[in-house]
Amino acid sequence: MRRLAALVVALTMLPATAAFATELDELLAQSQETSYSAEQIISCSTPEGVRDTVVRITHRGGELTVSSGLAGDVEIAAGDGTWSLRRGGGLVAE
Repeated sequence: MRRLAALVVALTMLPATAAFATELDELLAQSQETSYSAEQIISCSTPEGVRDTVVRITHRGGELTVSSGLAGDVEIAAGDGTWSLRRGGGLVAE
C-alpha cells in the first residue's frame, strides 16, 4: 500500500515539476536581459588591521561588471564568454 501511495504522489508531482522547470528557464532567460546594480561593503581582518572597501556590481546588456572603490579604480567585466580586467581606464588583461 505504501508503494502505491508513493507512486501516486510521484505521478501527481511530475507535471508540477516539469512546469516549474519551464518557469525557471524562462526566469533565467529574462534575468539575462534585466539591468540592475548594487553596492556591497566588504570588511577583511588582516594582520595590519581591518580593511574595508565598497564593491559596485552592475548588470546591463548581458554583461556583469564588478568594480572596487567608489571611483571604480579596478573593474572586472564578464559577459558572452569573455572577461576583462581594467585599471585606471586601461585594459590590464582579457
